Amino acid sequence: MAVRRLPIGPVAFLPHFGFVAVPVLPPHTLPDGTVARGALVGRHEGRLVAYANLCRHLAIGLDLGDGNVMDDDGVHLRCHHHGAVFEPAEGRCIVGPCYQRQLWPWKLEEDLFGQAWLLVGS
Repeated sequence: MAVRRLPIGPVAFLPHFGFVAVPVLPPHTLPDGTVARGALVGRHEGRLVAYANLCRHLAIGLDLGDGNVMDDDGVHLRCHHHGAVFEPAEGRCIVGPCYQRQLWPWKLEEDLFGQAWLLVGS
């Protein structure tokens, strides 16, 4: 499977703590056949992190269309449809109907010019 590099924007614009939802165009088909139309990008403990924006419960985006994927604690990711909570380091569900399943990880990297790139298919 070929890896696509999608521009996200300046790394400086990513939240220093937490994640935001961004579109993935064109959508990307994951190994299990589900289609990801978005990504979760952000930082955890200073490291750039990205996941496909698909809950492992029902394969729908974690946000309600507003880009908010954070739990009220400001640390964990939350599926705002069914309440699943994911830890940010590995995307593992720690509470909810998809307990112990992980979000699909993608790579997020910074180039020499400070731009963030999402590596879809990585």
